[in-house]
Amino acid sequence: MFEGDFTVHRSSRRKRVGFCFNDSGVLEVHAPAGLSETLLRKIIAENLPLIEKLRQDLSRRMPPLRRYYREGELFSLWGRELPLVFSERLLLVTDEAILVPRGSPEQVRGDLERVFRKYALKLLEEKCRTTGAAHGLLPESVGITGARTRWGSCSSRKHISFCWKILLLPEELARYILCHELAHLRHLDHSAAFWALTEELCPESQIKRKKLQAQPELWPLPAAAE
Repeated sequence: MFEGDFTVHRSSRRKRVGFCFNDSGVLEVHAPAGLSETLLRKIIAENLPLIEKLRQDLSRRMPPLRRYYREGELFSLWGRELPLVFSERLLLVTDEAILVPRGSPEQVRGDLERVFRKYALKLLEEKCRTTGAAHGLLPESVGITGARTRWGSCSSRKHISFCWKILLLPEELARYILCHELAHLRHLDHSAAFWALTEELCPESQIKRKKLQAQPELWPLPAAAE
């Protein structure tokens, strides 16, 4: 049996059991809603080699990102590198900088998140329109979340949600997530048809998916000053 902490996420849309480790190193088990606890534990026990491989893959991820949240530090916003600039009572992204009030690293981190959330909603609504229009894939609405282990989701009502931290990813990976969720507007499962559509929207999607799984935590707590 698996020795360690794990969490179970059940979904009526899921047909089989899947495994992944989140950024905190906890195993996440994704299971169909009607699967019994006994059978679930049996499946976990039968997949210990796979789970161990996933754990090893986690240890080979990119090194943790160090953030100090101080003036002049660069932050990525959908492929653009912008410096952090302290200003008087402003929370704003311009073409040249990200403006927030001066404060402690913790305060600056909180202000930056508020800026990014607001910016993410406007940008991702626009990206969904421009990317999906040619394929007839337009969501009814777009929302922003702070999910820790899920980059995006799509509901049966065609509402797409994105984690705001998608902004901090390399542009090719952010675009993959966007296309992944747009493809769910037509296919709510992860069938062959879904992956074919994702590939049509975002070539080399499986390569980008693997790169995404190797990303470090993008929003760490402030590092100790050097």
